[in-house]
Amino acid sequence: MPHDCTRELQKSAPPDSWLGLAFRASRFPTDQHDAADTLRAIAELRKLLEEAENQAALQARRSGATWQEIADELGLTRQRVHQRWGNIARFAEWGPTEDN
Repeated sequence: MPHDCTRELQKSAPPDSWLGLAFRASRFPTDQHDAADTLRAIAELRKLLEEAENQAALQARRSGATWQEIADELGLTRQRVHQRWGNIARFAEWGPTEDN
């Protein structure tokens, strides 16, 4: 059972805000309509979180973090992190080249 303050947050959070999406994604669906809404909220949260992760990883790299440090924070391997953001980081740092 949610606390009173949690219920108030749920009521006041705009449905498409991070908080509103989190509340929608975390509820237990009771019918097909609820299940579809929950799945839509989860998909939207994934998009928002992916964009936030991209921006944070690139900013960390621009600020001097190593690929290993970024990988450690995300619970990934250094190779995976470099594969995901290596070309983007080079593009952001040096601009477009014939290789990217």
